[in-house]
Amino acid sequence: MHLSDPIYGDFSIQEPFLKELIQSAPVQRMNHIHQSGCNFLIDRKQTITRYDHCIGTMLLLRGLGASVQEQAAGLLHDVGHGAFSHVLDGVFKEFKHNFDAAHLEMIIQQSDIPAICEKHGVDWKQLLKKEKFPLLEQSIPLLCSDRVDYTLRDSTYFLPVEKVREWWKGLRVRNNQLVFSSPALAEEFALQYLQLDDLIWSSPRFSSASMVLADVLKEGLRLGVISREDLHSTDEQVLEKIKKNGNALMREKFSWLNHSFNVIIVPDAFDYRMFWKVRWVNPPVITSNGVIPLSLLSGNVKTAIEEHNRRIAKGLRVKIVVR
Repeated sequence: MHLSDPIYGDFSIQEPFLKELIQSAPVQRMNHIHQSGCNFLIDRKQTITRYDHCIGTMLLLRGLGASVQEQAAGLLHDVGHGAFSHVLDGVFKEFKHNFDAAHLEMIIQQSDIPAICEKHGVDWKQLLKKEKFPLLEQSIPLLCSDRVDYTLRDSTYFLPVEKVREWWKGLRVRNNQLVFSSPALAEEFALQYLQLDDLIWSSPRFSSASMVLADVLKEGLRLGVISREDLHSTDEQVLEKIKKNGNALMREKFSWLNHSFNVIIVPDAFDYRMFWKVRWVNPPVITSNGVIPLSLLSGNVKTAIEEHNRRIAKGLRVKIVVR
């Protein structure tokens, strides 16, 4: 199987286990789930899918010399996502921003993946244990393949892919940990991560669009226009049901989600109040004195992280601007 990625290049996948997992129903469904939720509805260039990210995470791990099982874990790590990715965190707040993780085991168990794993002598439940795969998952602010891949991938919306590849090529593995080979590359990456948080992940405009769609989905569930099972299908299938069977309120709110959608920040009389996950990276860096956190080498990055996190933690009140 040949895979070509815009960041990592061309790979030949020879392992039957990985080839069959890539062709499995849950992984293929990710072709129809957008990585950035509903951002594509108001920004047409945001076309990256969860499939792109799942494959990318696997290929990043492969290039770093990870085991086949860790590559498989990387491929499967996001298949618990429902339609519109993290928009569903706003529909089901009881999952505390972890709708995908809460449904990952169920999605896999009800699919062809357990049979594929059994055929190749792999316990599929072991692939879900993040603590077994340190190159795949780490807590903020450390680097991991999941966090690095979505940062690199989203960076291609704003930067030439050649620049993005420089960060990838500057990664190394030390003691089962992702690190950068130079402080300069680490600083660029850390500052880019903060910028992406401002531009995409914690953007008032995109976050508000997500809340609007969450309201539409909650109303659709209340009326029976869509079911919880529908939310485990694809973006296109859920959109079709909203457009075809939604009531006037659903159709009106959904009509707001186009390229002219915007918000203004207000002190009161707001439509939505924003509270975001505080996120940043503090990449470990190889130096002559060993591996050291970037913040101990760069006062610029340390200050930028502190200012960013204070601002994000405060939240915002926004009002929808409908044109």
